[in-house]
Amino acid sequence: MKKLQKVNCNVEAIVCNQAATIVPAISFLTRECTNDRPTAYHFVINGNPLVTIFDVPHLLKNTRNALISCNIQYETNKTAKMCYLRKAFDADNCERAFTCLDKIKEHFFNFADTYIKMKVKIAAKQLSHTMVAIETFYTSGVILESESLHTAEFVDLIDKLFDSLNSSQFYDSEGKKFRCAVSDGSPHLKFWSELLPKLKKWKIFENVNGLNGKIHSNFKFVEGWQITIRAVMYLWNILREKGLTFLILRNFNQDPLENLFGQIRQHGSTNNNPTCQQCMQLLKVEL
Repeated sequence: MKKLQKVNCNVEAIVCNQAATIVPAISFLTRECTNDRPTAYHFVINGNPLVTIFDVPHLLKNTRNALISCNIQYETNKTAKMCYLRKAFDADNCERAFTCLDKIKEHFFNFADTYIKMKVKIAAKQLSHTMVAIETFYTSGVILESESLHTAEFVDLIDKLFDSLNSSQFYDSEGKKFRCAVSDGSPHLKFWSELLPKLKKWKIFENVNGLNGKIHSNFKFVEGWQITIRAVMYLWNILREKGLTFLILRNFNQDPLENLFGQIRQHGSTNNNPTCQQCMQLLKVEL
């Protein structure tokens, strides 16, 4: 960071996932490298604040993965469960000649397959607006239990949160008001401000035959959502003071970097573990 600052390259944010080796490093930086009140979402290098944003697609995937083995209590007496997502999928395939969840396949619920658990695209389909609509429809038709509405509400919340932090367009889509750029007139800041106090109260319970077991503390995605929301709000205030009128948050994820590494590994014969010298040479080819 200091070398980039020497060549007048001002870094405003860093994006990372919640890997076990990364989170402690970020915690150290936010705790020790500051000349301001320490927070969990920013640190200071040579007087310049940098915010820490956790990769939003990874947070979505981690949220879905938590539902595989756990129940998420997001409000008092309201708990989200994976079993209701599966029941909605089964009902849509059995009760209708034309399915609405045609983009979701049977094998998407085979969580013993690590590939399924790793794919963000699959998690996005399972925690989507369409899934909310189908769950609500079959609950009103007495095909699903009334308790499944709690899962539908949770999925709707996650869908809106993902849209608000991962939009790639300036204007919103019809029915998706958070899928747009952050600006003074957008609904993002109000949504995030109202959501942050609620996130603190989320509890993750082990799923014991469909019931809540003991509280599970190994999942860090709730804290990741909190840090990312606060970091984006902090960053928006900084950039707005510098004259920016909007901010497209799809630019703040790891996909471009991961795609670049993938292209480097595919040069010649597939090389999943290139040396430093090979990586530098192949990077020059890509650039």
